[in-house]
Amino acid sequence: TLLKIPLLIFGTVLVVKAQTPPNPPPSVGETVKYEALWVPAVRDLGQLILSSFKLTYCAYAACESIAILAACYNTPLSESTLAFLTRDPSTARNVRMTGVWLLGCGFMYAGSIIRLLCYRAMGEHFTWELTVRKGHRLVTGGPYAVVRHPSYVGSAVKYAGLVLAHFGPGSWYAECVGWSTPLSKVFVAASVGWSAMASIMLVARIGREDEVLRKEFGSEWEAYARRTSYRLVPFVY
Repeated sequence: TLLKIPLLIFGTVLVVKAQTPPNPPPSVGETVKYEALWVPAVRDLGQLILSSFKLTYCAYAACESIAILAACYNTPLSESTLAFLTRDPSTARNVRMTGVWLLGCGFMYAGSIIRLLCYRAMGEHFTWELTVRKGHRLVTGGPYAVVRHPSYVGSAVKYAGLVLAHFGPGSWYAECVGWSTPLSKVFVAASVGWSAMASIMLVARIGREDEVLRKEFGSEWEAYARRTSYRLVPFVY
């Protein structure tokens, strides 16, 4: 059980890093060519929501780690800690590594690492907004040699991992908090809903992004698209 703590904490660090823009956002002048004028306002709202969820991920990792430690080590502080973090202190011993949790943790790691590799491959040209910056080059190596939009794959896999690891069997939330109150159900629904919505919005951008790259890079992009014909999943899509 104690092994969950470093796995969860390091996975959360990777997720937070993968959900943090690697570069400052482009100016309105850089994005207006590709996106509507209202997009920056929506972007700012999205960044606010994203920041709140990153704090939630960190708080979740802290709660689960503390619950595990309190259940494993009987100290004067353990009883009051478990009374605060659980509906019943005895449920803390049910927090464990299960197959579902390991799968979710693996998805968290894999999705985050894919995303970070994309940040590295694109360098200063990676932005969350649809834009082609001055001196922009078409990146075709690294994860971009496998599929054309690997960062979106990484995000979707990462979000799936978060849902499984945070709410699946063996997790602190499933074992110690449960679904007995309306507030707990709302929290789960909001987390799952955000993960699904964020993934769908990213995938929905693929067509527009390909169109922009085709116009900007012409034959270079056409040659790349022939070499790397799959957008998200090799041999599938």
